[in-house]
Amino acid sequence: MPNNEHQFESDIEALMTDELGWTKSSEAGYLKTREKALDLATLLKFVKASQPKEWTFFVKACSGLNPEAEFYKKFEDAVATEGMIDVLRNGFYANGKHFAVCYFKPENRLNETALANYAKNICEFHRQWHYSASETAKKTSTLWLRRNAASLGLRSVIHCTLALSTVCPVN
Repeated sequence: MPNNEHQFESDIEALMTDELGWTKSSEAGYLKTREKALDLATLLKFVKASQPKEWTFFVKACSGLNPEAEFYKKFEDAVATEGMIDVLRNGFYANGKHFAVCYFKPENRLNETALANYAKNICEFHRQWHYSASETAKKTSTLWLRRNAASLGLRSVIHCTLALSTVCPVN
């Protein structure tokens, strides 16, 4: 068995996708909104699936504005004001409705709603990514715990990073 970075990435990918059930993602969604350091499509997919009533209310409250762009603005404002950790833990308010960006594992199995919400999280493995909007070369490998779009570390993204090759500068 080769003892190198590529093999290490392959082993981690196999563990995350085959054994832990994460989805292997492509960078297509991330590249569309890379300047935001966020896979907005995944975040919106999570919100729409896990909080449909709140999303419908939000869309109506946008009254003609692009609801996805407005949602991103509200998310970004919440992160700038409260901080990413607070937004992860407590969610944020947008147009009078509360939105969660991830659901944490319940302490026990007594609360069926909490268990159902936890199952709605989107966990993806993204093997390599571009570290900035202007950089085209893939610089590092990362584990993306895209709890609903996100990636913790860069600007307003919620991900868990394991840098395997180079140090990733933050823009």
